[in-house]
Amino acid sequence: MSETKIIQYIHRPNMTELGLGNTHETYLLVDSKTDMSKVFPLGKDTIVEDILMGKSYVLRSAKPSEFRINQMGPIFRDYNVMPGDEIVITHYDIDGEISNVLSVRNYDRVCLSANGDRTEIVNFERLQRFLQNDNSYSLKVAIDGLEKTIKIVFLESRKKRSDSPNETDYYKVTLDDVPLANGKYYLTIANDCTLTPSLPKSEFNQVVLDESYGSKLLKKKGAKDTNKQIIYFGAPGTGKSFEIDRITKNKEVIRTTFHPDSDYSTFVGAYKPTSIEVPVRDVTGKVIVENGKQVTENRIVYEFVEQAFLQAYTKAWAAYSNKADGEKAEEQYLVIEEINRGNCAQIFGDLFQLLDRNGYGFSDYPITADKDMKKQLAKAFKGITILDAERINDIYGKDIVAQVLNGDILLLPDNLYIWATMNTSDQSLFPIDSAFKRRWDWKYMPICEGMDNGVSLGWKIKVKGHLYDWWQFVEKINAEINEQTKSEDKKLGYFFCKAQNGIVSAETFVSKVIFYLWNDVFKDQAFASDIFRDGEEELTFNKFYDVNANGKAVVKEDKVELFLQNLGVGFAEETIVDDEAEEEDNSAEGGSKHKSLRSVTFPDGTVYSVENLTHFDVYVESLKKMGLDQVYPLIADMKYRRKGCPMMSTEELPGILNSDFTYQKEGNYYIVKGAIDDTLINILSELKNKLNLDIQVDFE
Repeated sequence: MSETKIIQYIHRPNMTELGLGNTHETYLLVDSKTDMSKVFPLGKDTIVEDILMGKSYVLRSAKPSEFRINQMGPIFRDYNVMPGDEIVITHYDIDGEISNVLSVRNYDRVCLSANGDRTEIVNFERLQRFLQNDNSYSLKVAIDGLEKTIKIVFLESRKKRSDSPNETDYYKVTLDDVPLANGKYYLTIANDCTLTPSLPKSEFNQVVLDESYGSKLLKKKGAKDTNKQIIYFGAPGTGKSFEIDRITKNKEVIRTTFHPDSDYSTFVGAYKPTSIEVPVRDVTGKVIVENGKQVTENRIVYEFVEQAFLQAYTKAWAAYSNKADGEKAEEQYLVIEEINRGNCAQIFGDLFQLLDRNGYGFSDYPITADKDMKKQLAKAFKGITILDAERINDIYGKDIVAQVLNGDILLLPDNLYIWATMNTSDQSLFPIDSAFKRRWDWKYMPICEGMDNGVSLGWKIKVKGHLYDWWQFVEKINAEINEQTKSEDKKLGYFFCKAQNGIVSAETFVSKVIFYLWNDVFKDQAFASDIFRDGEEELTFNKFYDVNANGKAVVKEDKVELFLQNLGVGFAEETIVDDEAEEEDNSAEGGSKHKSLRSVTFPDGTVYSVENLTHFDVYVESLKKMGLDQVYPLIADMKYRRKGCPMMSTEELPGILNSDFTYQKEGNYYIVKGAIDDTLINILSELKNKLNLDIQVDFE
């Protein structure tokens, strides 16, 4: 008799594992009592798949002193994982057929760790909506079935340990004026907030099921109870559209934008006038012919024109006729920009009912198409054969596919994803009601520094020949916005404006940023801050401009610099080693010479030496021996750069291609060639420490 083995591992990563600590490494640290070697064999690549999202990731375990699942960075970024969220990896072994299924559970949680009279809080920014006039935070929570009031007051900032690089904020937390008992808690933010003891760091379960269950699982594998409607929301410039573009790259996407005049007809479709050329007939009905040619005229007729929803809907169903047997139908995305700027109830109409999806990803409740819609759908689906008709019909217990193809009903297929963006700063004319909200997954896009493959984008503001740190500006202006308006929604994200080659010009800064601050953020404020001060006068918006000899407005950069200085933004400091300047400077001090790489020796006796290899080949072969997948995220996160580019990447970058440096391709990676030995030795030495490897790097 065959059997089905299932292993499920649930992990709740902390700040350190998420790369938010001092090391910036991303991993899952497995408890010593949990054996995950069956799922993640040591030193071997393991593929995990999110079947619904159509994504796969390569992970690798390591056990220098503790069992870790490495290379988690892409998952943490793709799913915006924060402390309190859960990573679920389910390992299936059905008669030797192995698969590893990934799912991520995002919760709007605040993590509290109470010890004595003080409490440390993670994800504190999620409490901003509960800020009171006395600068405390207060909200009603359900705990053990009772409603209580939790109050949070700032106590102090201090280092946890003497060697801690940063200070930690501590708070006084009370429940109905009684100090919070020692322990760790989850405060879940929702319509009804709850306070519960923290769950274990991880959970491990394994079961063995009989033959009948295995056959059913094989038949239903891939059906997950997940909503396929997602709204990405956050402050302007947090990269909502960018994130959707990144995830849907090379996928079928239809995009539309909601606005106050949007309605059902502009979203779904309607009859519109169009002109066609028809023959002219005489009073008897005969076609008029002149010089051997029919006489024609343009005539106005009305045709049904599909809009964004119907275009995506018909393409999604048509994808079922193009797929190969046993394969998934191609994903179809309908992306709605600025969803809260339109009247969603009016725009969606009866389509609202389709948003309830079942565990297989199809609509739970089909709707009946009207006469015009039925005619259009039957026309669009003419000649289409759905290869998975039997499977889909089994879900509903009737021939539902025939009704879809005949145009009798509308029913969202499992390969149709409806994603949207929402700027929380927009004052929508049409608030979204709670019933509509419940049918969407909500993914918050936090304000954070712009990164590319784990490396800071490092944008600068260029004013009067000086470079100011853009991220430092974003942090400081957001603190000012919070202080003056107490509004989280008015803050700026990293991508609020465009940078050209990493530089935000003074013109862009004034026209985009200053204008937004004056017109939308501080317009109605009795402004008490000094950031808009020009000596004894107010630094009004018009002072940022002058008029040249041709009567055109030009930016006064001295006023921009004054504004940045008022805010306390300092000059940008170069913290990376670029173009070998720092290595050369360091080597020159004291008359020391550059280092010369000689060999790298591994514990198994493997030696890469300049006696039979070039210096660069010694470096590359050593990286390959360590594992390119393992060293890539570490090298990409190191300070060493050439022409602003990391020393190892997954694509060829313009900075290197347009320089004297070159790339050497190894597997899926590009390694920068042309750096001095000092850099290669430093990288190898850092990898040795980070990976806890017993290797010897020799140089002279």
